[in-house]
Amino acid sequence: MAIHEGLPPRIVLARDIILGATQANILPAPSLRKALMDGFIENVLPYCPVVDSKDLTDENSSTLLRLAVCLIGSLMRHDPSSLQLSYSLYEKIQTLLYIDFEDDNMALLKTFCLLSCWAPASPYRVTLHGPWHWTGMAVRLAIQMGVHTQASYAEKENAGCFRRIFWYLNNTEILMVACWGRPRSLKLEDCDVQPLASSDFAAEGVSVMVSLHFTRLMNIARSVAEWNTKKGVPSEHEVEGIIASICKWYRGLPEELRLHDQNGTRREFHRFTSELHIHYLTTIILIQMLSKDRHSPWRTSPASIVAASCVAHLYEEIHCREQAVHLLSVNGFLALVAAIVLIFQRPKSPQKEVIRNNGVNSICSVLRLMSAKYGGARSVLKRIQGLQRNADGREPSANYHQNGGPASCAPWVAMAVNRHVDELFPFPHSFCENMDILGLAEIRSDQLSAQAVGAADSMPFEQVSDFGFSLMDILEMDFDVFETMTSCI
Repeated sequence: MAIHEGLPPRIVLARDIILGATQANILPAPSLRKALMDGFIENVLPYCPVVDSKDLTDENSSTLLRLAVCLIGSLMRHDPSSLQLSYSLYEKIQTLLYIDFEDDNMALLKTFCLLSCWAPASPYRVTLHGPWHWTGMAVRLAIQMGVHTQASYAEKENAGCFRRIFWYLNNTEILMVACWGRPRSLKLEDCDVQPLASSDFAAEGVSVMVSLHFTRLMNIARSVAEWNTKKGVPSEHEVEGIIASICKWYRGLPEELRLHDQNGTRREFHRFTSELHIHYLTTIILIQMLSKDRHSPWRTSPASIVAASCVAHLYEEIHCREQAVHLLSVNGFLALVAAIVLIFQRPKSPQKEVIRNNGVNSICSVLRLMSAKYGGARSVLKRIQGLQRNADGREPSANYHQNGGPASCAPWVAMAVNRHVDELFPFPHSFCENMDILGLAEIRSDQLSAQAVGAADSMPFEQVSDFGFSLMDILEMDFDVFETMTSCI
């Protein structure tokens, strides 16, 4: 046990009593521990690359950190009764944190990073036991340690690990801005850290490539998420820049991370690759939300419908292989974005209606499995089911023109996306049953061009910025965050 100098003997005695009563510093049995750690490495590490192999294999490594790895590994198990183990491990970690058991700041920082994956309560509930709290703790400790400043550790042997932690926290905060519209605490303009590189990892392979390209995608998503939480809308030039960046990102994907080979043949299923594409496709939908209009073309545009249909198809594949249990909580938000597009789609043929319903059902099937572990998935599933019941009875909005095109305060957003559909969706038509809808994008782009002239003439840009909806408004997420103030672990 770590004992800090200067502590009164009675405090040390109290610690020993607490540890004796709770057994909080006792790791799971070796066989179970190995299984839990393997579960983490096999299912989580590419999206949370903060742990080194020596953290898991060295018997003298941090007990707190190994408990945290076991906790996240326990969330990857198929048996629902494993949640009892998860809560037990979380209680042990909390106890060790509260008695200041760990004196290795690096181990403590890695633990906080791992705890950002723990999300049993709804994100719309005020709680100290979820990703928002633990990520905030990690960011504050990281800044104290100088992780945000390259010079603090450039010459250290574990400089790569520092960079991996920094970019993991950056990615996590970006997703939180996208999910909940909350402000960032880790601002890149205040930081000086090199981009993540393969040399920052001890190993090689698909896992490392996923980490690298996911981080690059999140840096594009950062601009989208931050614009979606601001008042006002980006200019046409700024939207074009974002779209150019995401198209460049996809062109830079190595063959191993692509869903199809150069002949259009589907590669062997790999969940990490599928998840990476789910993030990519969701970002395409989020880009269209930059118009800041509740009834904007973003959720009924050809690009949105195809992106959402592809997301639903990828989730269906994951579900059919019984790998939905391995998804992290952020997939609740990704599923919501795709589901809303499909719910508000109005197919004109029975065949397309069947495709739409199958897509929503696939997403809901994944969310039901996730709901056992993640409060956010439960909230999203409930919201999707409510929207499904209400959508058919909704009258078309007054914001819709007679020609079927919705009025938008920033029609250039949809126009820009429609101009680049071939680059944004470089997939064979066999990938998704709705790929043929992309042929409508050019027609829609022409309609929006005429609307853009009228919008530019009738509405000053400054006026647009005064009534833009928030991301949660656009996503129909009108939960009352103060419906309960009780904590939930």
